[in-house]
Amino acid sequence: MQIHELFLINLLCIWAIFASFREGMIFGWLREWIEDRLKSFYLAKVSVKYSYQDLGIGEIIRMAEEKAEEKVDYYLKPVFGCPVCMPSLWASPVYLIASLSGFISYPWYLFPIYVLSMVGLNYLLSQLISKEVDVNLNQ
Repeated sequence: MQIHELFLINLLCIWAIFASFREGMIFGWLREWIEDRLKSFYLAKVSVKYSYQDLGIGEIIRMAEEKAEEKVDYYLKPVFGCPVCMPSLWASPVYLIASLSGFISYPWYLFPIYVLSMVGLNYLLSQLISKEVDVNLNQ
């Protein structure tokens, strides 16, 4: 297998994962379920943190919900929420496994270039897609 073939397969898999976890798609329900569970976890954690401050209950809940939303978004972007962020999680193991197992004949230490190239290409693709179609890629 050549590196450009691995790159293309990895790139298409990342976009497929991104698309399948969008709202209304096959794994949209799973995304919502994961987000709800993580928000509940962070909401409980952050609520305790703010409860010791001299704030009203409404203010504590609002601040906790904002923080929980930020944390969930931060952790889920590389998993299935942002095609530009996803190569950091999905491309690295693919390249390392292919390199170490002998599927490609490039040294394992070139994987940062592989990942950064995929990030750059995904950024360009997301910009082209968002210009052509009214799509919110961060949804």
